[in-house]
Amino acid sequence: MAIAFEDITKDQLEDIAAIFFDCLHIQYKDFLPSSIRDNFSQSSSLELWRKSFETVPPMKMIGAIIDGQLSGFTKYGANPDNPECGYLASLYVSPSFSRRGIGKALLEKALTDLSQYKCTQLWVFASNLPAVRLYESYGFEETGVEQTEPEWGALQIQMQLDNF
Repeated sequence: MAIAFEDITKDQLEDIAAIFFDCLHIQYKDFLPSSIRDNFSQSSSLELWRKSFETVPPMKMIGAIIDGQLSGFTKYGANPDNPECGYLASLYVSPSFSRRGIGKALLEKALTDLSQYKCTQLWVFASNLPAVRLYESYGFEETGVEQTEPEWGALQIQMQLDNF
């Protein structure tokens, strides 16, 4: 199985929103309250990702392509809160492509592109143990900073990888 990477364009917004929606309703069902998940429809997911293209400063969005199909994506760039660090804003893999190394491949691509920064930071749901373990396997450590944003209703932890 060969994974190709390509820049995400606005033409792929519906595919991005579908992956995000599927992740929320399939993979996140054990750690995001149903009241939060139920707030996201296909159309609200599409609107969320449409707004993500307007992020200032802009961030890079890369898709993982398998057999011509978008299987996952990541969004990353400069950390708006800490200019010395890169920021991994999102990493999603379609549930129909899970457990095939796509998340690792996307993470490795992002980390390579973010290697010019002193560190790379991210937020992850504390109860998303597969994601926490993945990040730990690449050297990320918890910073001790936590947050619970109302739109998600679940505890998030900040993790950091020192690049130098």
